Amino acid sequence: MSANAQGNVRKVTALCKICGENLVVEVPNSLFENVTRFPVEHVHVHGNPPHGITLFFDKQFNIRGTEFIKNISLQGPETGSRVIPKKTGTIPPMAVGLGMVSKKEFRVLKFCDGKASVAEISKNAGIPPNEVEETCRQLASRKFLKLED
Repeated sequence: MSANAQGNVRKVTALCKICGENLVVEVPNSLFENVTRFPVEHVHVHGNPPHGITLFFDKQFNIRGTEFIKNISLQGPETGSRVIPKKTGTIPPMAVGLGMVSKKEFRVLKFCDGKASVAEISKNAGIPPNEVEETCRQLASRKFLKLED
């Protein structure tokens, strides 16, 4: 497991023992604001069916432990999101190789036609809705997408 900083997030790599996927988890730096007790935990939900990994960080942003969650039920406002993402331009597959977008971001971008909601993109891409919405917000902050409610 490793970490590197990029803007408002730190990218951490971790192996999911449930699905065997090597994950790149974007952890917001704001997670460490106003923290009085360590370790700080961050849950990353992914996969289909949804499952998760909890990462525990110390003051120096080192991972001090992990836990895995097999049975997750996604309910609430994030599953019914009506955000409609639309690409601002064409993104070629080469963008992944150049590091402009991750594989997951590229997969989400394929379905962002300005007609499909986050929930529909989630279903088509096989990614949990909360991850699709977060990915879309990150892509919008980098001007790859425009979000409409």
